[in-house]
This record gives sequence, structure tokens and C-alpha cells, in this order.
Amino acid sequence: MTPLLRTTAWGLFSLVLSACSPGPQHLGPIGGPGGNDFDEYKDGPVVPSGTELAAIDAPASCNICGLPKPSGIEHYVQSKYITSTGNQYLGAKHGGGADGCGYPGEPFCIRGSPQTLGNGEFLTGIYGRAGEFVDRLFLITSRSDYSSFDQIEQAAEQIQSGGNPFFLLAPPGYKIREWFGRSGAAVDAIGIIVEPEASLPKTGYQQYKLGAVGGWGGEAFADQQVAPQASVSKIKVTDGCYVYRVKFEYSDGGQTDHGGPGPLLCPGIGGVIVTEKEFVLASDEFIQGIQGRSGRYIDSMSFTTNKRVIGPLGGDGGETFSLTAPPGYKVKRLFGRSGAFLDAVGIVVETAGFPPNQ
Repeated sequence: MTPLLRTTAWGLFSLVLSACSPGPQHLGPIGGPGGNDFDEYKDGPVVPSGTELAAIDAPASCNICGLPKPSGIEHYVQSKYITSTGNQYLGAKHGGGADGCGYPGEPFCIRGSPQTLGNGEFLTGIYGRAGEFVDRLFLITSRSDYSSFDQIEQAAEQIQSGGNPFFLLAPPGYKIREWFGRSGAAVDAIGIIVEPEASLPKTGYQQYKLGAVGGWGGEAFADQQVAPQASVSKIKVTDGCYVYRVKFEYSDGGQTDHGGPGPLLCPGIGGVIVTEKEFVLASDEFIQGIQGRSGRYIDSMSFTTNKRVIGPLGGDGGETFSLTAPPGYKVKRLFGRSGAFLDAVGIVVETAGFPPNQ
């Protein structure tokens, strides 16, 4: 199957999944394009029914030794599971393949210890910083003391080293079961596989971020809040061998614009291939998520709405990603990085009527 067909198929799968199936869902991955793909849900071994995630080991490594501030990248990630009878076993180890994390001459150091989950405690999200690798990884559980997403975002901003801040949260009523992404000598990219958990509340933060996926160039951007009654009425995309620019127009006359015009020629191909495409949304249509392919830039992207899949737009490079809002949420804003290209993109998901008191 070609990359563009895979992107379209994944978008349609996400549309069906969010509409009806409560089964496992993939969100992400975040990080760089290197390493080898892994997917614990697809690759196995299958986690038996009644088995719960008990601990997560994700030590930092590489060039942290002797430096005044924490630095380096996540060396590997590995989960420990416990069965209903109390037996424990280790999941697959992703990363940790070579001394120095692939940088010849770099000191090889490990720090950090596994984070153990208590009885009835579930992993519900991750955040940190990522660029070419996953630089910093922090865990959110059902017992974490975050009363709002703003507190999680502030914690990510306070991390003093690494690439772009990122966020992957399980939908309300879901828990993180397994991992997927890419790894080699270290953790190149990481995503979460989530599934329903009956004991978790079905309500969550009124708004939160998912992503951003893509590269680390350009300048950071984050769309401002949109009035509750306003909706995305039009999507404009400038694309070619990559996605260069994305514009939203709103029903109240507002608009956003991220990225640039792009080059006239695609490297190694030639020809004027940059085009601007326009998609008008119906009055009862809204964005549910984005899917596509990314590396140093956003190579391709599709928008999944409650009525259709718009795309794929862009080229066929990069690695696949998917960011989907949970049921009851909409996507009206983006965040990420941009310059001449759309370097990185994430979505802000929010409930109907957010923000309140407007």
C-alpha cells in the first residue's frame, strides 16, 4: 500500500473508531524519524485480560554526566505488568541499543528508576520534550495532582533541556495500555496505545493539547482561544512535497495562518508543484483530528471531521502519526512550529461551550 493510501486508510479508521468502537486507540507518536518501528499492540505478545501495567522504566542517558543542568535523551522505555494472580513480567524494551546513544565519544550514563503504579492506579498520559529523539519523558497517572491542563503545560515549559514540549493524554475514561513508536540506540519517537477503563471518570479537562508532531525548526505558535459559538468554517492548505501552510477561517470572521509559501520546486523532482487548496465546512461539521506523515517537517496531513476525511495533502515522506479528539470534543485550534514550512503541528481539543463565561 502506498504512503498516501495508508494515510487515507488511517484517517478513515480513526473516523470509525471515534464514532463507534471503544477499543484500543493509537495517539502519536512524538519524536524524530530515526530508529525502527515498534507497536506493542500489533507486534505482541498480547497482554492477557486482567493484566495491569505495574511500572514504567524510562531512564535518561547519554550526555548528562558532568553537566551542570540535566541534558541527554531517554535511553529506553520498558513496562512491567502484573496479572490478577500477582505474577509479574516485563514488556519489550525499546531503545538502549548501544553505548552513547549513537553519538561516538559521548559518555554513557543512566539515571532514574522505574515509576511504580499503586493498586488501582492507571497511567493516563505522558508529557515532556522531544526533537530528533524523545529528550524528556514524564508520566501522568490517575493519582497525579493536576487540577487543570494548564498545570501540565507549565510543568513541560519548566523542563530546562530538550526539544519541543509535547503532550499525549488518554481520553477521559481511558488508560494507557502499551507503547508504539520508533527506537534504536535510544527512544526516537513514542506514542501511546489507550483502551477504556471502567473505573476511571468519563469526564476530564475541558481543553488540552495533543502533540506536537514533526520537526524542531521554525518558531513556536499557539492559536488563541476561540469563542464558544465560533466554528471552523474553512480550511486552506498550501502543499507540495510537504505541507507548507495551514489557515483556518472561523464563522465569526476570525482567522489563523501558520507556515509559508513553500519552494517552487520539489528537491529532485522539479516543476511548479505548490498549490493552495480550500475546503469549506458545513455549518454542522467540525474537525475531530489530524493524521499524516512527519519527519523534520509535516510531510502530509489529513483532517478528519464528523462527516469526512479531507486529504491527504502534501507529499509522501516521513513517518505516520495520528492525533484524534475523544468523543464530545472538537478541534478548533492548532499549535506547533512554523517558518517557511509547517515544521510541527498539534491540536487543541475542547468540549462544547469552551471557554466558559463568554
